[in-house]
Amino acid sequence: MSVMTSFTRRSLAKNRMRTVVSIIGIALSVALITAIWTTVASLQQGLYQRTIATEGWWQVYVQGAADETIDAMEQSDNITDAAVSHDGGVAWYSERESETLGSGLIVKSLPQAAKGQVERDGAGITCLPEVTEGRAPEALGEVMLPERLRGTTLGGEDGDGGITTDGALALGGSIALDVCRYVPADPDRGSIASTLNAVQEILAGGAVVDAQGAPIEGYGGSAASEEPRAAAKYEGGAMLLASRERMEFSVVGFYDDSGAHYTGNDFVASSDGVSLAITAPGGVEMVSGGQMGADDALTGCYTDVWAATQGFGSLDEMTGFVSGLPYEGTGLYYGDMVVYAHGNLTRYQGISNGSLLQDSLTAMAGILALVVAVASVSLIYNSFSISVAERTRQFGLLASLGASKRQLRRSVLVEALMLGAVGIPCGILLGIGGTAAVLQLTGAGFSALLGVDEGLALAVEPASLAISAALSLVTLLVSAWIPALRAGRVSAVDAIRQVQDVRLSKRAQRKAARGARTSAASAAPFSKRSDGGLWGLVADVPGIIAHRNLSRQSARGRIVVMSLAVSVVLVVTAGAVAVTMDPIVSRAGSAAGASSDADITLMASGSDSQNDELSAQAEQFDGLLDEAASLEGVSLDGVVRQGSMEAALPAGMISAAGRDAIQQNHDLGSASWSPQPFGQDGAYYGRLEVFYLDERSFSQTAESLGVGDLDFADPGHPRAIALNAYQGVTTDAAYLDIDPFAQTGSFRAYCGATVPEGFSSLGVVEGEDGVPALGLIDQASAAEGDPAVERVSLDSARSVQIDVVALAPETPPIANLMSASRGIPVLLMSDEITKAADGAAAEDAPGERLSAIEHDTPFSYSFATATFQADDHESAVEQLRELADGYAGLTVNVVDLVVSAESTRLAFQTIQVFILCFTVIMALIAVANVFNTLTNSIILRMREFAVLKSVGMGDRAFARMLVCECASYALRGLVIGLVLAIAVAWLLYQALGIAFEGVGFSLPWAYIGAAVALVLVVLAISVAFALRKSHAANVVEALRADAV
Repeated sequence: MSVMTSFTRRSLAKNRMRTVVSIIGIALSVALITAIWTTVASLQQGLYQRTIATEGWWQVYVQGAADETIDAMEQSDNITDAAVSHDGGVAWYSERESETLGSGLIVKSLPQAAKGQVERDGAGITCLPEVTEGRAPEALGEVMLPERLRGTTLGGEDGDGGITTDGALALGGSIALDVCRYVPADPDRGSIASTLNAVQEILAGGAVVDAQGAPIEGYGGSAASEEPRAAAKYEGGAMLLASRERMEFSVVGFYDDSGAHYTGNDFVASSDGVSLAITAPGGVEMVSGGQMGADDALTGCYTDVWAATQGFGSLDEMTGFVSGLPYEGTGLYYGDMVVYAHGNLTRYQGISNGSLLQDSLTAMAGILALVVAVASVSLIYNSFSISVAERTRQFGLLASLGASKRQLRRSVLVEALMLGAVGIPCGILLGIGGTAAVLQLTGAGFSALLGVDEGLALAVEPASLAISAALSLVTLLVSAWIPALRAGRVSAVDAIRQVQDVRLSKRAQRKAARGARTSAASAAPFSKRSDGGLWGLVADVPGIIAHRNLSRQSARGRIVVMSLAVSVVLVVTAGAVAVTMDPIVSRAGSAAGASSDADITLMASGSDSQNDELSAQAEQFDGLLDEAASLEGVSLDGVVRQGSMEAALPAGMISAAGRDAIQQNHDLGSASWSPQPFGQDGAYYGRLEVFYLDERSFSQTAESLGVGDLDFADPGHPRAIALNAYQGVTTDAAYLDIDPFAQTGSFRAYCGATVPEGFSSLGVVEGEDGVPALGLIDQASAAEGDPAVERVSLDSARSVQIDVVALAPETPPIANLMSASRGIPVLLMSDEITKAADGAAAEDAPGERLSAIEHDTPFSYSFATATFQADDHESAVEQLRELADGYAGLTVNVVDLVVSAESTRLAFQTIQVFILCFTVIMALIAVANVFNTLTNSIILRMREFAVLKSVGMGDRAFARMLVCECASYALRGLVIGLVLAIAVAWLLYQALGIAFEGVGFSLPWAYIGAAVALVLVVLAISVAFALRKSHAANVVEALRADAV
C-alpha cells in the first residue's frame, strides 16, 4: 500500500461523519439509478409476458393472404414462424335463435404451422381457445363450438335458419351448417379480407345479390328477412353470395369465447354476435352433397396468417416488407390482403411503433435521468470539494515533502474509489431490495394493470446492473475530477498559511480597495452601512462577521448554494412528475365506469325490429328499472341516457381548440363526401351528443355550476349544460385534452324532417344561402363511388331553441359511465325533458333506421346506463340478468363493476406508490446533499469558530452569525433552485405535449412549499449541529488543529 493511499484511508477514518454521509449520498444515487433500471426491466418483462399470454407472440397478422404470399413467407429469411388458418364462410341462426345467440357461426380452422412453430414455451403464436369440455378438433369432420351453445337445440320448427342439430348439443352430437361465402359484388371495390368483414357489412345494412346482381332474400343463408335487401339501399355496395355449401360435423369440444375481441385475436372472442365453429388445423374442407372426405376437399375462401419476423427496426419497415410480398387474388375466393402489426408486442422488443405516448414517456424518462445524474454529480462533487478544502494544509505539507501533483490528484481519485467500493454495492442492493419491496407492495395493483393473476415479477438483468454500476462509477470519478485537479494545484506556502480556500473574491477585493481609499476616520471597524451589508443592519456585529465570511469564502458558499438549489430541483421535480402524470391517469380514469362508485351497471338499447331507438321502448326500460330497484338489497343509484340531435350553433360558442378538433374529426372521417362542419360565418352545423342525466345527478351538476335554480325540465323552454371537457386523439395519434366551448348561448335543434326515398340524411349542413339546410346523399351515386350531396330547405322541419346556461369543466360521474368526454360537442340535459320523446319513435315508419333529424322530437335517445348499489353484488347481477331476459324489446347487458372498480383503484394506487417512492428517494438525496455540504462545511470551520470564541463571541452572537449565513445560503439556493425547477417542470410539460395537446402548464405548488420547508428544516438542523459542535469543542485544541 502506497503512502498516499494510506494517507487517504486515514483521512476517511478520521472524518467519519463526512465519510458516512458521502457513502449514503452515493448509495442513494446508485439506488435510484438501479431502481429505475430494474423497475423498467421488470415492467417491460411483465408487459411482454402479459402480451404474449393474452394476445400471442405474432408480430404481423395478414388477412386475405394468397397462396403465393404464404410461399414467399416460407422462403424468406425475415419470416421465422408462420401459422395459417382458413375460414370457409358463415352459417346464420334463425330469426328466433338470433335474439339470444347472435347472428351466426363462422367456420374457421385452427392455425397450422406453415413455417417454424405454432406454440413456443406454452404460448401460441395467436391466442388459442380455452377448452371447457372435451378437446380441440384433430381430424376431418370434427368441430369445437362456443360454450354457450352447449345444451342448445338449433333448427327445429322455425325452419328459417342455416344451422341444425340432431338434438341438444353435447359431446358426440352432430351439427349441420349451411355455409355461405361472400365477396364484394364490385370486384374493384376491395376492402374485404375475411368472412367477418363481409358479415359486418351485411349486418350494417348491405345488400346480398347473386351473380346476376339480383337481390337475394335474407342473407342468402336463411329466410330470416321477409323483404329482399335492395342493392341500392346499401351505400357501400352489395355483397355477392359466391357459394353455399352444407357442412356436417361431429362435436368434440366446447370452448370459452367470452374474451375481448381485437385484431389478430380470432379464436377467443365473438364479434358482432358472430362466433366461431372451430375445425381441425389444415384448412376448411367443403364438399358437395354434404359428405366430407379428404380427396375432394376445397380450400376455404379467406386465409389468415400470423407471422414472427426478424431483421426489422420499425413497424413500417416490417409491414412494408410483408405488404410487398407476392399477391394476386385468385378467383372469387380472395379479397384484399390486409396487413396488421402487433404494436402491443413489438414495443417491448425494441421495434419502434411511432407511438407519441411512448415518445413522450421516453422524453420524460430522459429528463428525469438527467436530473438524477446532475443531482448525483452535485452531491459527490460537493463532498469531494469540501474534502479537498478541508485537507488543503495537508496537501501543502505533502507537496512540500515532495509529493507530485499527480500523486495529490490520485489521492482524491483513490478516495472516490474507496467510497464507491462501499457506496455502489450498497446502492445496487438497496435499489434491488427497494424495487422488490415496492413490487411486492403493489402486486395486486400490477395484477389489475396487467390483467393477470399474479403481480409483476422482479427482473434483475446483469446487463442493467452493470450499466448502473458503470454509470455510477463514471459519475463518481467525474464528480471527483475537478476537486482532484484543485488538490494538484495547491501551493505549499499558501496551504501551510491556510489562505488557499480563505481568500477574498474579486468583488470583495474591489470593495476593499475602494474602502482603502476612504478616510480611516470616516469608517468604524464594524460599520453596519459600509461593511456589514444587509446582514449588518439585521444582526449587528454577528451579521457583519457573517457578511465578511460570505465574501471571503465565496467558493465554499457557492458549493452550499448549489447544493441547496439542486435539492430544491429534486423535490419540485418529484412534484412535476406527479402533475405531468395526471393527464395520463385522468385519461385512464375516464374509461367507462372507472370513476363510478356503483357496484353494478345495466346498459340497455332498443332491440325491437320495428325501431332501434330506446326512447321508443321507454315504458319497458322504466319498468325494468322499477323492478330492479324493488329487488331486496338492491338500490338504483343513477341513470344516464344517450342520444343525439342535429343543430346549428353560433360561431362564438365553440372555442378555437374545439373548432380544430371538430374539423380534424371531419377531415379524418367524412371529408370526401360530407359538407364542412363550419359555415362561412364560423357557425357549427352538425350533430351534438346529448347525455340525459337522472334528476339527482343533474341537480348536483347544475348546483355546482350555480344554475340549480333554473327549470331544466320544461320542453317549451329547454335548457342545457355544455360539457366543456373533451378527450380525443389527433390524426398523428396525439391525445387531446381541451375545452371545446368558448361561451354559453342559444342555438336551434331540428327534427321532423323528411328524407326522400333513395337518399340518406347527412343532418344539418350550411345551405347555399348561409342558413341551415338538410344535407342529403344520393344512395345510387354513393354505391358507384361518387356520392352526390344535395341541400334542401328545412322549412318543413321543426326547430327548437335550446339555451346553454353553463359550461361544465368536468364530466359528471354518471355521464362518465358512457365516456361522455370522448364526444364533441356534448350537452348535458335533465332526463325529465325526454318524457316528450318517450314513445314518439314508435310512430315512425317501421323497419327503417331513422337519423336524429327524422324523429318527431330532438330529445330521443338510443342507449342508457343505470347504476345500482347492492349488498350482494354477485347475487344482484344474476337477478338483474334474469329480469332483463323478460324484456324482449330491449338488449340488456349487466356488468359487475366491483371487480373492475377494485382493479382501477389498485391501478391508481400503484401509480401513486411509484410516484411516492420516487418522491421519497429524491427527497432523501436532497437531504443528504444539503446535510453533507453544510455539516462538512461546519466541521471545516471549527478552527475559525474557536478563534471567534477566543476573542469573546458569545453563544447568542455565534448563533446569530450562523443564522445570517444560512439565511443567505437559503435565499440564494431557493431562488436559483426554483428557477431551475420551473425549467425542469416546463421541460416535462413539453415532453408531455408530444402526446397530449390542450393540457395547460401548472406548477406543483405543494411540492414547492415542501422544498422551501425542507431547506429551512435542514438549515435549522445544520445551525443546531454547528452550535453543538462548537460547545463540545475545546478552544485550545481547535486552535492547534490543522484542519479537523
